[in-house]
Amino acid sequence: LCTTLMLIPAVRHRGRSLALLCVGIILALWIEKGLVLIVTGFIPSPLGVITEYAPTALEIAVTVGVYAVGGFVLTVLYKLVLSVRERMQSV
Repeated sequence: LCTTLMLIPAVRHRGRSLALLCVGIILALWIEKGLVLIVTGFIPSPLGVITEYAPTALEIAVTVGVYAVGGFVLTVLYKLVLSVRERMQSV
């Protein structure tokens, strides 16, 4: 439902409804994937045994790198959108 409502521009451009729709989409994904989406290190085996898990330094470095690249892409896209918006307002 939330994804469908995001397709309607009148609903999407209202700040409060946009925030609620985004929260609804995140909750729907969480419900679909279950708690595994958040706590993947505590998945029991088919026999019910929970094994301890600690990420290695390489795994942590890869995770930090992925977040860094994502932040960089987001920053570049924000800069692009703001420059286009600024040009549109000056015309």
